[in-house]
Amino acid sequence: MMPQLKYLIVAAALLLTPILGSTDEKSEKHDNQGIDEVLIVQAGLYDEDGVSITKAISLIGDKQIARLLAMFPNCCSRPESSDPPAGYETEYVIFLFLKQDVVRLSVGSNAKLWSAGIGDFETQGDFRKFLKELKK
Repeated sequence: MMPQLKYLIVAAALLLTPILGSTDEKSEKHDNQGIDEVLIVQAGLYDEDGVSITKAISLIGDKQIARLLAMFPNCCSRPESSDPPAGYETEYVIFLFLKQDVVRLSVGSNAKLWSAGIGDFETQGDFRKFLKELKK
């Protein structure tokens, strides 16, 4: 192979790498459904005087937001269920900040069920484990 052709192939490969993407985890793109930020608030915490205590986690990383969204499928569309509500106590309230909207999710005290307003759905994955990983 002619040396000029080798250089041309290497140059073309280098130019196409950003277009085709890389397998590097940092540059990996995730489908975050237009969400810029997520706020996870732990609900129902009070001190001995009955004053509310707020504990919250904010997510802005694409990878973390994508992991969270996988646990609550189609949550941005505010799905509804015809099943009667389970009547659980809300332990976490999740706010999904989209460009021009905010979606509010309620996660039950056992972290097995969630709701976007009407009806309950099963959490896909271990939400509590996910939170522990975030706190590390």
